[in-house]
Amino acid sequence: MKTYTTLLLALFAGSLTAQNLTPLNPVFSMLTVNPSYAGISENMRVQSQFSKIFIPSFTGYRSGEASIAADYYDKKTASGLGISANYSNMFGGIRTDRQMSFTYSKHLFLKKKFKLIPSLRYTVANMHMNDTWLGSTGNNNLNYQTLSAGMLFNYKNFYLGYSAHELFNTSNKSSGLLSSLLRNNKWNASYNLRCGKQLLFNFSALYSNYSAFNNWQLSTNAVFCNHFIFGGGVQLNDVSYLAAGYKANRINVMLMSTLPVKSWAGFNYSLMQLNVNARLSKGTQDKTQIQNIETW
Repeated sequence: MKTYTTLLLALFAGSLTAQNLTPLNPVFSMLTVNPSYAGISENMRVQSQFSKIFIPSFTGYRSGEASIAADYYDKKTASGLGISANYSNMFGGIRTDRQMSFTYSKHLFLKKKFKLIPSLRYTVANMHMNDTWLGSTGNNNLNYQTLSAGMLFNYKNFYLGYSAHELFNTSNKSSGLLSSLLRNNKWNASYNLRCGKQLLFNFSALYSNYSAFNNWQLSTNAVFCNHFIFGGGVQLNDVSYLAAGYKANRINVMLMSTLPVKSWAGFNYSLMQLNVNARLSKGTQDKTQIQNIETW
């Protein structure tokens, strides 16, 4: 029974990772969605994310994820630089992932309010599977490197992006460039709508495709009086979440939680996520009305 449970959770952990079920709220973890967001705030910014999965049926298997990302915009070269680190532990160490990424983006101003941003991201990663209960004698520790690319179009308060993940992967050299462009990618779009002086809406959509897995998400965030944040969203397979937070001039905090979900493996689970974002330098929106969430 213990072996069966481990196998079931290992497969479930793999499906969560492949389907990119996190981040729940993409506008608060933008470098994870698309590397072209590096430097989009035109100052220095830090975004952090902490997630925990709760499975009532398996209380002894703890799961969580933590990530932190920093990006900076250089006005002289109109370029964005980013660095991020991610750690995830699925179900008591059945699967652990560690990643360190370095990002470069180039901000091309086509016209006064049109912007096109291509980007590249280099990642060093490690994946470990603790499958001793399964009697495996294979290599359970995998070190690999990947190269990803992104493209982002921005016009005023509208954003449209595409990112191709794993254009090159040292652990899977046979995948090919065309396969990565068509099968390992994300599409994202968002729009900010200002309704009077006290209310701002942000609508976003995200579609991700990884080999045989795909996922889509629709999200809405509302900012009241430039400070109070409320949001919600839905994902594939009836995953939905609610969120609430607060924004100060240079820092914002957001707490999100999914409604109970029944997985394909037959057990219920829920996920809670905390986002803490901060800008380390002054921005154009410090003393004015917020125009869009992406440049916080």
